[in-house]
Amino acid sequence: MKILNLMNKKKLTAQGSITVFMTFIFMIILSLILAIFENTRIISSTGYMKNASLSAEKTLFGDYNLELYKEYGLFGYGGYNGLDYDDMCQEFREIVKKNLCVKPENALLTYTDIYKIKNITVKTEKSQGFKDGDNWDRQIKACLVSDTVDEIADKIKNKHSEDGTYDEKEVYKRLDDADSYETGKYKEKYADKNEKGSEEKQGKTEIENSDKDGNKSEKNDKTEAQKDKADKKRNDMEDADIGNPLEMFKELVQNGYLSLVCDISEVSNESIEKALVEDGYVSEEKKVKENVLSESSKKNKAGKNVLSEDREKKISKSKKHEKTEDYESAGSFLKNIFSNTDMQDTDFKAIGSCGTNKLSEMIYAEKKLTSYAKSSASAVDYGMEYLICGKENERDNLTGVINRIISMRMLINFAIISKDEVIKAKALATATAIAGITGIEPVIKGVQYAIIAILAFEESCIDTAALLDGKKIPLLKNTTDIKIKYEEICTVSGSFFREKARQYQESDGKITANFIDYREYLFAFLAVVPEEKIKSRLFDIIQHDLRTRYNESFRIHDCIVAADYNITYSMKFAFPFLWNMYGKDLKYKKFRRQVSVSHRYG
Repeated sequence: MKILNLMNKKKLTAQGSITVFMTFIFMIILSLILAIFENTRIISSTGYMKNASLSAEKTLFGDYNLELYKEYGLFGYGGYNGLDYDDMCQEFREIVKKNLCVKPENALLTYTDIYKIKNITVKTEKSQGFKDGDNWDRQIKACLVSDTVDEIADKIKNKHSEDGTYDEKEVYKRLDDADSYETGKYKEKYADKNEKGSEEKQGKTEIENSDKDGNKSEKNDKTEAQKDKADKKRNDMEDADIGNPLEMFKELVQNGYLSLVCDISEVSNESIEKALVEDGYVSEEKKVKENVLSESSKKNKAGKNVLSEDREKKISKSKKHEKTEDYESAGSFLKNIFSNTDMQDTDFKAIGSCGTNKLSEMIYAEKKLTSYAKSSASAVDYGMEYLICGKENERDNLTGVINRIISMRMLINFAIISKDEVIKAKALATATAIAGITGIEPVIKGVQYAIIAILAFEESCIDTAALLDGKKIPLLKNTTDIKIKYEEICTVSGSFFREKARQYQESDGKITANFIDYREYLFAFLAVVPEEKIKSRLFDIIQHDLRTRYNESFRIHDCIVAADYNITYSMKFAFPFLWNMYGKDLKYKKFRRQVSVSHRYG
């Protein structure tokens, strides 16, 4: 019996040992399974967070600035009502949180949040606007068809103005002589020469008279006859009522060029505010965030033109500068036109040296911006002219472009007119009638050249008026293309030029070899403007336009087109006792994940 009990006792002990051993094995296997599950859960949480952040990216950038895209084809987040990088970061975080809480449809009872993500924080790693990196170039290229860029660039860059040939030094010298006549300085300029010549002539006359007394009376008679002939010619010119082109010219240009080539009452006198202060895209001080537009903004949005006192002062100041600066003579004024520094650097060939980015900006500007000959609903009437001149006042920008065109056309027209023998003879006759009393041949020649230059200027005004009216004119002219007649030189006016300009044909917008329109001149002038200036001036125009028509708080340098964020979150362990076995009491474990969020258009 004792032996039987001892055997049963050993058997129970053995069974108990096996049970404890199996329990340990089971716990180890269970811990391994749970550890694998926990590790899988941790790893998959990063993918779960990534999916939530990617959808948040699309949702966030889907709220782009609608007006900016509608008007200029550009994508950008915010830029108005003080929205900036911090606001975007906060909104991104809220969207991510909502995405993490989304449940499958009809899964109220069965859905379980296996990740239990908490304490989500989002920090901005990097945010970019239009001015950063290649964002600007990339977006405007996406707005254009590459074939269009190549086509326009190739066609325009091969068109250049061969303005004819004439001796530039000779022209400058002759106009200086005309200036000396008008200012009365010719007496000083030629005094020594005339005095010396008179003494030589007097000595020679005395010798001749002493040797040939019999011919004295005959020579005097001949001199008297020449004088009578000159007087008769002068009287004939006065009877023809040509007038004095030099005096007429001063009256013609005293109010500036605008009144000669366009209806000055319809010219915009608005001022364009700079979007970026100084160089390097330094933004102006941030305005206080506000969602309610000011009263002036509401009026602007309703289409009313509200001017502050400061703007009124600017406009009145610009009106004072509408008139041409005072000058002493027509000769000096004409010489300044020929030596126009703004025009001299302009060449259609310069387009050939433009980089791809600059060409894209030029084509983009031509498509999106307005000009005098291309109107739209934009608040900036002369956008292309602003890109070229960069003046605050729109009237000044238009004036600057007109000055360039007139100067360029002057070279072409003067080269043609100065070779016309009939016009040269008429100009010489008029010059003799005006300045013949001086008896100085260089002065008379100088007045003749000044008259021809005045005629070329008037022809250039006709050309410019035609371009502004949407016409196309011959790139190079011949004598038959000259619209103005010599007899009209002293009877011209702004209405006269605009009436003559109607004789040209309307431009069809196509680029041809023999004709040129206003658009092509703007393109040529823009080719010599530095790329950075074009970029910053485009910012000015876009911001000013959207501020005036939509939201006065809009700031283009606050628009966000790319952003990188660092997302940090905490995740509660499903089986925290696993860590307790190692003597660690952790309820949460922090995981860091960086998600790149960016908007790439095109």
